[in-house]
Amino acid sequence: MTNYKTMLRITDDLIFLDRLNREEFLMLLFPNSKQADGKTPSIYALNKWDLFIQDKLVFIRSCSVDKVKILVDFINECKGE
Repeated sequence: MTNYKTMLRITDDLIFLDRLNREEFLMLLFPNSKQADGKTPSIYALNKWDLFIQDKLVFIRSCSVDKVKILVDFINECKGE
């Protein structure tokens, strides 16, 4: 059961995601997602970036479990855990 303290901890943790710029986000979550030229990020990855910027909770809900684990690891690294 979630209580208000858990919810506050989660929202505090989500603030660490604001440290990611576009390039860091793409390298962290979509390092191999490129267009045919091999350099330009894929449309899929860029759309995910747009969603991430617009609404982090909706973005997280759209992620697979492996991507959520990557984000949790990133947050914990930022927190020094």
